[in-house]
Amino acid sequence: MSGDELFDGAVDLPPGERSAWLRANCDDPHLRAEVEGLLRAHDETDAIFDRPALKLAGPLMDSMRRERIGTYRILRELGRGGMGVVYLAERDDGQFRQRVAIKLLRNTPDTEELHQRFVAERQILASLNHPNIAQLLDGGVTEGDLPYLVMEYVDGVPITSFCDRLHLTVEERLHLFRDVCSAVHHAHQNLVIHRDIKPSNILVTTDGRVKLLDFGIAKLMNPTLGPANQPLTRTEWRVMTPEYASPEQVRGDTLTTASDVYALGVLLYELVCGRRPHRITSGSPRELEEIIIQREPALPSVAVSRTEAGRTDGATTEPGADAIAADRRLPPERLRRRLEGDLDAIVMMALRKESARRYSSADLLWEDIQRHLDGLPVLAHRASRWYRARKFLSRHRVETVAAAVVAVSLVGGATIAVRQAAIAGRERDRAQQALEQSEEVTNFLVRLFRTPAPVGATRDQVTARDMLATGTAGVDALAGQPIVQAQMLDALGRVNDQLGRFAEAERMLRRALALRRTHLGDSHMDVAATLNSLSNVLAQTDRREESLGLAREALAIQQRVLGPNHLEVAATLSMVARRSGDLPAAESLFRAAREIQRASLGPEHRELALTSRDLADNLAAQGKNDAAEAMLRETLAIQERLAGPEHASAAGTMTALANLLRAQRIKEAEAESLYHRAIDILKREVPDRPARLVGPLYGLEELAHSRGDHARAEALARDVLDIQQRTIGTEHPMVTESMDVIAEHLAAQRRYSEAERVLRDATTLLQRTVGSGHFRMGDRLSTLGRVYSAAGRLEEAESSLRQALAIMERVQGPTSEAVATDAALLADVVGRRGNQAEADALFERSAAIFRSMPERSGYGTRAAYTVLAHHYERLGRGADAAFFRRFAR
Repeated sequence: MSGDELFDGAVDLPPGERSAWLRANCDDPHLRAEVEGLLRAHDETDAIFDRPALKLAGPLMDSMRRERIGTYRILRELGRGGMGVVYLAERDDGQFRQRVAIKLLRNTPDTEELHQRFVAERQILASLNHPNIAQLLDGGVTEGDLPYLVMEYVDGVPITSFCDRLHLTVEERLHLFRDVCSAVHHAHQNLVIHRDIKPSNILVTTDGRVKLLDFGIAKLMNPTLGPANQPLTRTEWRVMTPEYASPEQVRGDTLTTASDVYALGVLLYELVCGRRPHRITSGSPRELEEIIIQREPALPSVAVSRTEAGRTDGATTEPGADAIAADRRLPPERLRRRLEGDLDAIVMMALRKESARRYSSADLLWEDIQRHLDGLPVLAHRASRWYRARKFLSRHRVETVAAAVVAVSLVGGATIAVRQAAIAGRERDRAQQALEQSEEVTNFLVRLFRTPAPVGATRDQVTARDMLATGTAGVDALAGQPIVQAQMLDALGRVNDQLGRFAEAERMLRRALALRRTHLGDSHMDVAATLNSLSNVLAQTDRREESLGLAREALAIQQRVLGPNHLEVAATLSMVARRSGDLPAAESLFRAAREIQRASLGPEHRELALTSRDLADNLAAQGKNDAAEAMLRETLAIQERLAGPEHASAAGTMTALANLLRAQRIKEAEAESLYHRAIDILKREVPDRPARLVGPLYGLEELAHSRGDHARAEALARDVLDIQQRTIGTEHPMVTESMDVIAEHLAAQRRYSEAERVLRDATTLLQRTVGSGHFRMGDRLSTLGRVYSAAGRLEEAESSLRQALAIMERVQGPTSEAVATDAALLADVVGRRGNQAEADALFERSAAIFRSMPERSGYGTRAAYTVLAHHYERLGRGADAAFFRRFAR
């Protein structure tokens, strides 16, 4: 190395480590002594930043004596490096106060080149705008002609320290790593290579926000985008941290984004297994070439199992396997198994020596991690037949689950029949009858599972729908045994309900209800069960009044037969409360259900916790947020006490609490933490039930939306859609809800044609499954109208919104929230088309409905609040405008 290279390599090291580093990298004692002299002079020069008395130009000296840089007052030093010193400062110009980080160029013989690098860094930071990248706020030149940058101050700790300090699980660490990948990908999209990704440049704040820092040695892939005199790197040795350097950095090759992907791989390795892939001692060129270019690192699952606790390499003490596992809240062997397989493959693909064989982008690296978290095959894993088969079986559960529901429902029904017959009068005859029914159930199931494969398909390709078709055809053969036939119809109706085939479900359940009323009487528990099942189907089709009436009828039967304090009565009380549009009345019903459960089960039971969550939702809908939050926190504490803090039973309450905190918009950081915790618990404890992830994923999507990160929100909504399609099927009407949300975020990114295509697919699906008059069709058409409106296609917007309004008036009534929303959106469009009289009437109608109900938070509703606020601002009605502006958040 030349003297310049030795100086640059040593200057960033702590003073106590420089001599050893120079001895390892320089055999010439005279050159070494010269560099050591330069380092001493450098330290004396840099010391000017530690005190106000500076031996520089007079104006600069006076400025620093006042401890100010421009309009900022210096508070303390944060750190220093080869380019300069970073200070914590506070804006102090009488306008407003803001804490910032100020990077001030050092004054050394190579100031000219450093000045060029400083200008390049400013250009790079100015081109980046991402929530996970520390932002450039200001810049200037001191009175002594030293340039400075004013950046967002990040009060955080390195990502590895943050994870270990909070004992984050592997899943929680992966979610933080996602934000790092997002920031790096954003830089790459803006043609910037960071070149120094390492934990000390990735800080995490106390509320869990990741910030990527220090683009001081970053490189523009297109130099024409930077300053004309952007400095050329003399050698790659001077612009890297050896432990995180890629093979091409060590060789001095031209760098691409693949070099940052390699550094991300090193960081991921360290996050998941607590060790770095390479042990570097001297940092000499020979050692770096041998280790980084030639030597393959151990797999993370192997490295994490190393037992040499307390091993020291230079100044670094390596933790033992037990300590690393404890930091990730797993026993050592479980941690090893957790890393084995997909995570090993993902990390090692990012660390491949050949840059072309790594992930082609930081975004693809994160996508593969997300595939792993979702149980999908990862691109990095060798695609063996057994591996893909295992992943396939873990994902495609719709048919097997539905078939299992049929079996469990029918066999369970037979078991209940035996039990009920045994405890009723005339035990012998009824028990015999029940056993005969059970035999018929068994024969029916045997026939059902002998369903032949469709023409051209294999026996393994028989689906739940094929079996249901067989069951539906076969149930008529039981006409001579009406009780058994009713049992079959009830079970098949409930399965069709789960598959979203509501018309078929209703038809079967109505037949079952008629048979049971005729042959069992109006006061039999089987009649109540079918009433409840039919009530659920009608609720799905938005026939709320009829649904509520059936649930109340079931409740009356249960109270007559079982008494007022039975647990089944409590369950139906909650159902009636959920169907009721009267929030105070529903609150009373939930409280009555809780009292029954408390008396029967005790104060700490899972069923009581579920009812408490329903009650908390009701309280929040009434605006009683403090009471709702207190109830949810108490419920969560009980669940954690009963089953432990990481049990899946608590995840639903975590999500409910997070939803409440997010809706209040004052505790979003805690809400986000709860969502991630719920997701990690569910993925770990109940990986075979991905549908439970939908709630917390939607919560994260709402947070991303509120922060304006529509790309992230879109990705989360697509995750939800994927889960729904895998669990309830691609033809279930409920999947159109997530399609609607995806379209929202596509439109927010001005990708209107894509949003229109998604919504058209959704309306086609609904037309095929539930018909054109369904409330979900009204919702989709309303969103489509807003997309057309945003795209300036006002005629199409008006047509869609008129259709949506007509559907909602018919289905939900003339004073519903949906009608108020669609009326406001339609008013905005017809007003823009010149029909102001109709627009004014629609606005007044919408405003009157909204004023009669609590604040709502749907995307369409918030859009309606916004257009109402604009309307009243145009009319000069400030109080009305302020009323709706308050909700349009």
